[in-house]
Amino acid sequence: MHIGCFIQSTLVVLFWTFAPPSFAQTGANATVCDLCGKPFGQQYYLMTDKVTRVRRAVCGECLQRPDRCFACGLPIVNKETDLSDGRHYCERDSTVALFTVNAIQKVVVETEARLRRQFIGVMDFPDHNLNVSVVDRVNIEALFSRPGNDYRCPNIMGYYQALTNRTIRSHEVYLLSGLTESGTRGVFAHELTHAWMADHVPADRQLGGDAREGFCELIAYLVQKDLHDETGMHAVEVNKYTRGQFDLFRRAEKTYNLETVIEWLCYGTEPLLDANDLDMVRRAQKPAAPPAKLWVSYASRRSATETPGKGGNNPFVLKAIVGSDKHRTALINDQTFAEGESAKVKWNEELVTIRCLKIDADLAEIEVQPTGEKQTLHLGSKSAR
Repeated sequence: MHIGCFIQSTLVVLFWTFAPPSFAQTGANATVCDLCGKPFGQQYYLMTDKVTRVRRAVCGECLQRPDRCFACGLPIVNKETDLSDGRHYCERDSTVALFTVNAIQKVVVETEARLRRQFIGVMDFPDHNLNVSVVDRVNIEALFSRPGNDYRCPNIMGYYQALTNRTIRSHEVYLLSGLTESGTRGVFAHELTHAWMADHVPADRQLGGDAREGFCELIAYLVQKDLHDETGMHAVEVNKYTRGQFDLFRRAEKTYNLETVIEWLCYGTEPLLDANDLDMVRRAQKPAAPPAKLWVSYASRRSATETPGKGGNNPFVLKAIVGSDKHRTALINDQTFAEGESAKVKWNEELVTIRCLKIDADLAEIEVQPTGEKQTLHLGSKSAR
């Protein structure tokens, strides 16, 4: 994995949005603004802190402040941290956000190791041709200014691209700087799951985009759950951009198991999970592995029928090789051999014991007993496999 002419490119994006404030009248439960501490007038506004998930009472003056924290979504009143890409952080959240490549790389390495341990035997995440880059919002927005990528979202947290050059696929993961450790972990787990899907979901599988995102969110959620990270779990739970598919994947994983869900993901027939028929995940059938291809290589007609006399240079004729790449059988004179087998073959009205030492695609090595003489027999000519 590296942090730091294409034929095929697949783009996947992960994002969030700000929730608008709700209006409320003054009452006994709120007398001063939670941000500036000033008493309210006749009204105030309720805004949810995205970090603590607590509803905060905000006065009209604070609501009109020009900068909002990228992390919590609240107006910034006191000291703030400004990034060159136009994002702002309040004093509290700037202390836990990851801005440097080294800090983000540490989380990426730890998360990748955890994913491999947690899902060992179930999912084999790509460990080569994987590149992880840290970007800011300007970099991500520039991506969507290119032809064919005209969708824009001001709060994109990361994206994934599968790039194929001839037969080699590379996995490009981009992570937005300025997320918390929990946020970085969740986004990276999500994007690395897209890389796994690119390698394992068959190309002809008609899987809906919401289902793809829902499954990636499931893996990110399970990683956060394994760490007892309630903030990370909640971030997945409240994100509605999978249009309910994450909730269905979570139910399916609990009701059945992850292996069953993955089998449906790869070999199901429906594009999306259905809340009214979640049992569909059990009806997917993994296709049986195709049998090993057999092939036969023959000697030429003359050499296969010719039987040298006692005075000939070689009394043994390799007539054919039959089998697969993993298991071959050689026809020598009129006797078949596997590697390591011994048998008697007729030569000029006599029986001679030979042992087959090795069989390749177009030759066999034998040992004549009891003399121990070794010979290499070649096919006179070979037909196409």
